[in-house]
Parts: sequence; C-alpha cells; structure tokens
Amino acid sequence: EAMIAWAFRPDAQQLLQAHEPPSWRLLAMLRILHLGVGGDDSESLKKISTKLLNPRERISDANEALVLETMVTLLDAISGAYPTALEDDEKRLASEDVSGATRACLRHIISQKIIVRSNMAFVKAVASSK
Repeated sequence: EAMIAWAFRPDAQQLLQAHEPPSWRLLAMLRILHLGVGGDDSESLKKISTKLLNPRERISDANEALVLETMVTLLDAISGAYPTALEDDEKRLASEDVSGATRACLRHIISQKIIVRSNMAFVKAVASSK
C-alpha cells in the first residue's frame, strides 16, 4: 500500500524531502493518527493543535515513539518495494549502453531512493537519540 501511494501520489513524495527532516505535515498527520494510542495524550485538542504546527514539538513521548515506528515501517515498505538496490541503479546509470529514456527513469528512481534513504537516516537518528 505504501508503494502504491508513493508511485501514484506526487503529493506523497513531497512529504519526504532529501537531506531534510520529513515534512511537518506528515509528522502532524502521524501524530494525530496515534493520538490516544500511547495512553498519555490527555492534553486538550486545542493545546495539541498548536503543537502540530511545529515539527519539533511533540505531543508526548509515547506518541512520538509511535510516529517514528510508523515512519520506519513506511520507509522500509517503500524501500523494499523497489526491485533493485540504489547501488545497482547507479552502476546501471554509469554504463554507456543505457538509452536516454532509461537514463531519465534511472535518475528519477535514484532520486526517490536517495530521499527515502536520507529520511530513514533522519528518523533512525532521532529515534536513537531518545
């Protein structure tokens, strides 16, 4: 399902950005999705809504742990859905017997994989800093 959303929803791709944290919209959506699941999200919705506008502001530690776990699962699903590894695509792109159309497709796929990889590194760094 994650790969279907990634492939056919350009706006979903915009939620993940290379060399930057995931979009605050994605983090806010996941924080809302997991409200109450951690058991300690007892703040009023009004207080929580102001926190959602700031990507560095957490609702609770339990909620944030669920958000990070969901991000890892999403990024693993996207990464695992590709039939080739990033390094294989880069090698293929470097070869001289690749047509122009294939070269353009490879560049696009490589850029997607770099975005996923950099977001995974960010999420894992945040998770390990806890």
